[in-house]
Amino acid sequence: MSYALVKLPTDLMTKCRYDRPLRNREAPAYGASKAFMSNYLQGLRHKFAKLRLPISVTDVQPGFVDTAMAKADHKFWVASPEKAAQQIFEAIRKRKKHVYVTKRWRIIAWLIKILPDWLIHKV
Repeated sequence: MSYALVKLPTDLMTKCRYDRPLRNREAPAYGASKAFMSNYLQGLRHKFAKLRLPISVTDVQPGFVDTAMAKADHKFWVASPEKAAQQIFEAIRKRKKHVYVTKRWRIIAWLIKILPDWLIHKV
């Protein structure tokens, strides 16, 4: 499974791998499922706020973490499991809405948002 829910006393966190780094052409359904998770979490966040429930929802989007599942020959910006866990823990502790792990993946996400589709299709 590509996501995991953790319920703490007032926190809800999901780890949802984002469609990296440029929209997944080989598996568009995979990317759609990740977009669904992020949108669903945003909806939960709004619902909890409207109900005035003290529940924080954190959407965690990890980059590459050096685990047995990371089988690529050339790994790019790989984080140790300890570093990834620490950044996730801190995001939950600070009740952040969204976190990229490691933080440098935010740069890639920002670039994807601003690049025109014609350029992304060439990559």
